[in-house]
Amino acid sequence: MRFIYPGSFDPVTRGHMDLIKRAAAICDELVVAAMYNPAKTGLFPPEMRYEFLKKSCKNLKNVKICISSGLLSDIIKEEGCDAIVRGVRNLSDYETERDRAVMNKQLSGVDTILLYAGAEYLHVSSSVVRELMHFDGDISGLIPAEILEDVQTYKKNSKA
Repeated sequence: MRFIYPGSFDPVTRGHMDLIKRAAAICDELVVAAMYNPAKTGLFPPEMRYEFLKKSCKNLKNVKICISSGLLSDIIKEEGCDAIVRGVRNLSDYETERDRAVMNKQLSGVDTILLYAGAEYLHVSSSVVRELMHFDGDISGLIPAEILEDVQTYKKNSKA
């Protein structure tokens, strides 16, 4: 079985990595798709998000990283994926993911598997990381150690 875990990963967090590791353990190959909308501005450029994922997942042998500005249904077809993996932290996430799952099933024909966030990651999100960065807060416990220096350097150089 080949699963896909799509997200903006702006930036990738320890919560994302927990889901990536758990999803990779239950499938033959996991495609982690860094998605971006060219009409929206994220904090980190898409290519940087891709590199952050590559560094963070380097020891996971059955994980493939890709980047796309297209429809998830198109990537699912291109990559030959059998299911979508999404993470859920709370009721709001569940409702959002339920609606996405229905639409993705219609567009791609594949089901969505929801994985619940580990208790230690319920408070972790990319938006929390970005807000802490804005106020010079400590993000070291929220993002993978492999990218901490890169994230801090980017912030310093871009005044993020």
